[in-house]
Amino acid sequence: MSIEMIKKSALAAVAGCSILAVASVSAQTIIPDPPNNPYTFEGTTRLDTPLGIYICDLSLTGNVDKGSSPSDLFGTVTVTGGSVSGSFPCGLITLDNLPWGSTDNGEVLTDGSGAIVTLTNIGASAPFNLLDCDGDITVPFNNDSTASNFDLEGASFGGCTFTANASGQNVLYADPSNNVQVQP
Repeated sequence: MSIEMIKKSALAAVAGCSILAVASVSAQTIIPDPPNNPYTFEGTTRLDTPLGIYICDLSLTGNVDKGSSPSDLFGTVTVTGGSVSGSFPCGLITLDNLPWGSTDNGEVLTDGSGAIVTLTNIGASAPFNLLDCDGDITVPFNNDSTASNFDLEGASFGGCTFTANASGQNVLYADPSNNVQVQP
């Protein structure tokens, strides 16, 4: 066998193994399957704004779905509604530009810990220019058998940043009676 034929055979073997490796990448799995949409995530947030720091309770409702390609590790998270409550000015804050999210905006982590999710065009405002922020954020989604969560810590959008000064702030937890997890 010539050196050239050996090279071609080795190249073909490597290419074949690469194709098998790509084909064996598992697709995302949502637990429960199918998802029990909609899901609600709630928690206390601390938002630094150009006009001050607002500590408010935030509740977001939305849907989780498998990605558009069943063979990839991308899923879709869409926030369809929500509310803000707490002391002044929390009750005046409205969530703008809903729904937030886009197709295949969540990348499932291969270690099974959760996903990284990008929510696009999020917005929050309040009268009298107390708050006017909008933009995109990328945050981790963490699997938990009791209450999975989104960790907003450090996420910035339009001059506003989630910055915690107490344990558990800026983490939105799923309702334990309707929890969701994503797995590779």
